[in-house]
Amino acid sequence: MTSETVSRSAGVIAKILRENRNDVMSLGLFAHYVLQGHPQDRHALRLVRRLLDDALRQGLFTAGDMIENEFRAWRSTGAESVERIHLAWPAREDPTFEDLRDICWLANTEKGDRAVCPASF
Repeated sequence: MTSETVSRSAGVIAKILRENRNDVMSLGLFAHYVLQGHPQDRHALRLVRRLLDDALRQGLFTAGDMIENEFRAWRSTGAESVERIHLAWPAREDPTFEDLRDICWLANTEKGDRAVCPASF
């Protein structure tokens, strides 16, 4: 990964964290933010998975489900959440944002919020 790619990736995650502050976001919307300005193909979707995996493992987000309009975090580590998402990821090469939406929802952790708004803590 080039330093330009790393920098862009960090910027995308920071933007998503800011947008998601005090809210939750579907995996489909996460993918939409990552892919803005890029064609949606299997290579781009690998980027979505890589960024999501890294953010979950770093503890910036927690994954969960929406049940009766309420976010319910999974009782899992970041690595366990990554594995669960990988198992649920559609097998086709071109899943839609709608396909991804139902896999999981994401909420910022305190660490994620602190990364983009340290003055609030």
